[in-house]
Amino acid sequence: MGSLTDGDIRRSLVKNYKLDAKIKLIYNKRSTFLTSNKIQKNIINKIKKNNIIFVPIINKSKKITKIVNFDDDNQILSNYFIIMAGGKGTRLRPRTKNLPKALVKLADKPLIMHIIEKAKSEGFVNFIISINYLGYMIKNLLGDGSDFGISIKYLSEKKYLGTAGSLKNLNIKSNEPYLVTNCDVITNIKYKNILDFHKKQKNII
Repeated sequence: MGSLTDGDIRRSLVKNYKLDAKIKLIYNKRSTFLTSNKIQKNIINKIKKNNIIFVPIINKSKKITKIVNFDDDNQILSNYFIIMAGGKGTRLRPRTKNLPKALVKLADKPLIMHIIEKAKSEGFVNFIISINYLGYMIKNLLGDGSDFGISIKYLSEKKYLGTAGSLKNLNIKSNEPYLVTNCDVITNIKYKNILDFHKKQKNII
């Protein structure tokens, strides 16, 4: 419906509203928010331009999934984060006989969830997952990402194209660099630092 901040309350008191005034008279009906199924770059630019600090991310049901602090180091990034999860995982047999490698559990959590949660904590919200072998199981778990406050698109390989073969089928219109990882790489290195290093060095890849 909108937002109500301490600033809205202070301004209402200055305008002589009483303490028992209805919230609907003073809350901001045109508040700024982001939707979890699509992180809009134009809205992010508006947020930065107007020095808005706290912004809610809402899902399809208009429920808040997260409050983003744009004053944090971990701001929302519009760069795509690509996870390669199409392999058969033959070296992990028999665990991967009826399970894609991305869903093999580490500390009671699928490998791919470790990666997604870490990337999200660093500000990545736009994900593309390359799938093939038992890919439907990954889609069933993650869906479009809205339950996790992110956006997920899928790149389905019609045949096995190797470690990064499916990247040639990417249809990313943005000129921003994107980050690629395999679904079984667990690291404590900050993904954002890799991206920043890439930009600083002006690398091609």
